[in-house]
Amino acid sequence: MEEEYKQVEYERMEEECKQVEYERMEVEYKQVEYERIEEEYKQVEYEQIEEEYKQVEYERIEEEYKQMEHE
Repeated sequence: MEEEYKQVEYERMEEECKQVEYERMEVEYKQVEYERIEEEYKQVEYEQIEEEYKQVEYERIEEEYKQMEHE
C-alpha cells in the first residue's frame, strides 16, 4: 500500500514538474514573440519616419529649385 502511494505521489509530482516546465517554456516563447513583434513594429515605424523625411526633404529641394528658377 505504501509503495503504491509512493508511486502515485511520484507520478503526481512528475506531472506537476512537466506542467511547470511547460508553463515556463510558454512564458519564454511569449516573451520572445513579444520582442520579435516589438522589433518589427520599431522597424516599420522607422521606415515610415524615413519615408516622411524623404518626402519632406524632396519637397524642400523642389521648392528651392522653383525659387531659383524664378530668380
